[in-house]
Amino acid sequence: MIKTAHFRRAIWFSDFKGTLQGALHSCLKDVADGDPLPVFSLPDGDSCVIARRDISRTPVFLHLVKFEKGASAAVIQAAATAPFAEAEPANPPDGREFIHTQLFVAVRGNDLVWTLHNAAMREGPITSLLTNLVNEFHDDEEASQFELQAVLDSSIFRAAFESGIAEIDLGVGSFKQTLESLIGEGQPSFFNKSRSTEEIEAASNISGRFILKPGKSCKKPMVKELMKSMADSTVDTHSDGFTILTKNGIRLTKDKMTIKREYEVEGNRQMVDAIGVKSKLLETLTNLDSDGILES
Repeated sequence: MIKTAHFRRAIWFSDFKGTLQGALHSCLKDVADGDPLPVFSLPDGDSCVIARRDISRTPVFLHLVKFEKGASAAVIQAAATAPFAEAEPANPPDGREFIHTQLFVAVRGNDLVWTLHNAAMREGPITSLLTNLVNEFHDDEEASQFELQAVLDSSIFRAAFESGIAEIDLGVGSFKQTLESLIGEGQPSFFNKSRSTEEIEAASNISGRFILKPGKSCKKPMVKELMKSMADSTVDTHSDGFTILTKNGIRLTKDKMTIKREYEVEGNRQMVDAIGVKSKLLETLTNLDSDGILES
């Protein structure tokens, strides 16, 4: 199945002098194999178990599983001979819990990549999960005072433009606005020459999206260079919202940059190969380092 590795960097707003990798190592270095798996509480009332950990090498790797203690799951009899079947709750087996979300994360210094499974979580809850882990097991309270960001460094996305532009979305949404953007004010066109005032006004109610893509010609040098030139121009001069996607997984908007890489691993909607995910996340960090994205 196809999974996505998301990149962020831990940005500290405390006087903590260490790194996220070092903080996680300090949290778990005294937990021996054979001890009960570490479990910590979350602000939403759920709990999280550290199902796997590898802190002996760089990067460190954690497999975190979020669950609601004792919560039941809805089940239904699918093979019943009856006019109808009702959904009903089923309690988890003794000593087990039904999974809400699995988070796989690899950390090198303050740089990290993660993959989610079973259910989606936004960046805020993921930050909260990691900060609560550190707060639970670390002696220094300042070690948990960080947030996750994809740092907006122009040198990173300018270099990414060289690898190729997947698409440019100028945030133009209506038919009339799209045409006006394309033809320029006062320029002759089929639209302002042959359409009545009523038709032009009606076009304001037709919505759509205007996205530039290189298509099948993306490998042609001139097409690639033109897309790069348009991306550079958009960043430098476009005052409205825009989105630029690069071939190597950077998503750049006017105010924010995110980085993700897709990979293939064994699994289905319920389960995913944790060892395979670990290998792919470590590989992703290596590739991001080669692309000059990670901190030195």
